[in-house]
Amino acid sequence: MVGPFRAYWVYVLLGLVSGLWGILYVKVLYRVEDWFDARRWPFWLKAVIGGIVVGVMGIWFPQIFGVGYGTIDRALSAQLPLYLLGFLLVLKLLATSITIGAGGSGGVFSPGLYQGAMLGGLVGIMLSHAHIAVSPGALAAIGMAGVFAGSAQAPVTAITMLFEMTGDYSMILPLMITSVLSATVAGLISSQNIYTMKLFRRGLDIVRLREPDRMKAFTVADVIQPNRTVFDAGATIEFAWESFERKTEWFALIRDAKRGIVGSVARAQIVEALRAGRGGEPIGNLLPADIIRIDERASLAEALALMNEHGVTYLLVCRGDVGIGVVGSSDVIRAYRRVD
Repeated sequence: MVGPFRAYWVYVLLGLVSGLWGILYVKVLYRVEDWFDARRWPFWLKAVIGGIVVGVMGIWFPQIFGVGYGTIDRALSAQLPLYLLGFLLVLKLLATSITIGAGGSGGVFSPGLYQGAMLGGLVGIMLSHAHIAVSPGALAAIGMAGVFAGSAQAPVTAITMLFEMTGDYSMILPLMITSVLSATVAGLISSQNIYTMKLFRRGLDIVRLREPDRMKAFTVADVIQPNRTVFDAGATIEFAWESFERKTEWFALIRDAKRGIVGSVARAQIVEALRAGRGGEPIGNLLPADIIRIDERASLAEALALMNEHGVTYLLVCRGDVGIGVVGSSDVIRAYRRVD
């Protein structure tokens, strides 16, 4: 059913293609959702527009409506022509994304299986036209596992599910090859899958929080202390001290003319500068010549490694090219204790 071992490169190819399609599925789904969210229309208007668009597609291709098990069965039986497999693959992706983006009720599991069957059947027929002995129906079944494994990044679940559906022991190795490669390709492109992405976009990165290394479970942005004292770089040291001496903080942030944070100055540095008669100098002069930067999305483990490498006690946290705060060794210790 699945061909001799020498033809197993086909399942490698299908795994790579399935992984890429799985990522495309996730990207398109949430891009369409973002597009609808950005429209300041009443919810009923979004539903009407989404329904019209999907309805128009369904006039010519009614196979995209519903769960589509009948169409999947036809793909598994190699009863669908090449052009129809291609159209249904793309249109099911769009119909699912528009339905969910417009506020409709629907899941992402069955549409993923549907797309996998169309993709696998499409690859199978194309290879058959190239005179390569493959079974388009078998590739349609394996494609279902491949696309699910790529979009959900769950290869074991995909393998088990498709084996239970087929009951064919000869498909175990092809399923493993395609599913594992698909999930690997998808994982290299994105750490989030189709289920965790929604939580990630709401600020909950459960993939990172599952990390056994505590310091990899937090980003530097998570531990930036809010409401710290901030001085303009051009303010005098004496002026800064008049404000700073009434506070209990040990550090103050310094910002430039563009309101971006450029570093941090310690209370002890200010006191030392005043004793040296430098009260009239800009407080920005107390900043080190070279401040080590780190992206806000970096983990605390990366921050610790960077501090150790450069022998510094704090890093400038940046969002793009703009400084938004600092992270110091005390912030790291505080975060560690929080999860202890």
